[in-house]
Amino acid sequence: MPPLLPFDALFSPQGRELDHIWGDVHILDPLPIPELPGGGLDDPELQFYLSVLRSVEAQDIFTALQCRKLAHLASGLPRAFVNAAAACVRYTIDAGDQHVRDYHIDLVQQDLVARTRGRLNDSDYEALVAVLDTKGSNVPRAIQLLRDDLLIRDGNAPPDKQFRLATWVEPLVLEYRNRVLKKGS
Repeated sequence: MPPLLPFDALFSPQGRELDHIWGDVHILDPLPIPELPGGGLDDPELQFYLSVLRSVEAQDIFTALQCRKLAHLASGLPRAFVNAAAACVRYTIDAGDQHVRDYHIDLVQQDLVARTRGRLNDSDYEALVAVLDTKGSNVPRAIQLLRDDLLIRDGNAPPDKQFRLATWVEPLVLEYRNRVLKKGS
C-alpha cells in the first residue's frame, strides 16, 4: 500500500522531491457529511460519528440529531468532530446538565466562528476565495488554511467541487465577499 501524506505536503517546496522518493501517495479524504436535517439512525453517513460517541460511552448524552449537527459542523473531519463533542461536554458540565443541549452545539459553533474570525486577515480571505473561485487552482497560496482545516479538500467530490470551506468558515467568507462587494460599489 502506498504511504499516506498530508495533502498540503504535495504543495510544499519539497513536493516534487517527495514524489520521487515516495512514489504514488494516497491522501486521506474527509468523511461524508450527514445532511441536515437528514434521515434516521440508519443513515450510513452518520454511522462513523455514532460509533465514535459509542466508543467513549457518550451515546446517552447526545441525541442522534445532535450527533448529526456535530458531524455537519465538523465538515467530515474526525478530529474536528471529537473536539466539538468534547467542547459540548464541557459546556454541559459547566451548566450542570446531564445531557448535551442544542444550545451547547450552537455555543461551540459560535466559538469556532469567533476564533477563526480573530485569526483571519484579508490576505487569508483572498487566498480562500481564490481557491474556491478557481476550483482548486491557487492552492499553494492557501496551504496554511488547508493545514488548519479551514479549507478542505475532498478527493471523492466531483473535480469542480473538491475544495470547500469548513462549515464554520462559510459565514465568514460570505461576510468577506459582501464587504468586498460593498467596497467596490
